[in-house]
Amino acid sequence: MGYMETGYGTLNLIAVDEELLSQMYPMVAANCKAFLAAHNDLSLEMYRDPAAYVEEYNKAVKDFSERLLNENQLFARFFELQHRVGGLITYLQVHVDILRSINKKLQEKLDRYENND
Repeated sequence: MGYMETGYGTLNLIAVDEELLSQMYPMVAANCKAFLAAHNDLSLEMYRDPAAYVEEYNKAVKDFSERLLNENQLFARFFELQHRVGGLITYLQVHVDILRSINKKLQEKLDRYENND
């Protein structure tokens, strides 16, 4: 069929020998058959009017993103928790570094003490 690019979407429709595909890539062939069984007209629909398909896809992505960001607090809460956890990890890293430094100094004192005996 060919290759079409419209806006942000890309459609790649290739005529494939089904028997060869099922022999070489049985899992891919099985997934293709399952997809075509569920959406038998989708590939032709996308090929006939790719701009409308891409436009619908972009609207769905925009709608999902706006709902995620604006209509609920999930994203804001996730962002806040992510930063808190990041800050906690940074604090713990600094604390471990301080403890290592203290341990190193104490080990040096102990080594000097043992060497003086």
